[in-house]
Amino acid sequence: MAGEIITAETIAEARLQLREIYATKNHKLEDLTAEQYAAIDKDEREDSDNHLNQERLDKGDSPVVDLAFYKYLENRQTAYRIILKDKNGVEEADYFIVTPELA
Repeated sequence: MAGEIITAETIAEARLQLREIYATKNHKLEDLTAEQYAAIDKDEREDSDNHLNQERLDKGDSPVVDLAFYKYLENRQTAYRIILKDKNGVEEADYFIVTPELA
């Protein structure tokens, strides 16, 4: 989202850490399922930092990284598909919508 580097040691910790980053005091976060995300008829974009995160994992600089993909929706909403990967090759996906709240 803004280039934050997660410091978690496990996928479960990374999921919580990322959700805290995305659900800041200025944003509302809603869960999505994989099926709901797939049904959104919008172009998917890839976060520009994904290749850097993969390099950090490959070099052993981080035990867990995130690869972010997203779709822009109406009303300033963004649907996210986050792939969390650990050093052992385990992957887990997380899906949610972020809505900025007006100040």
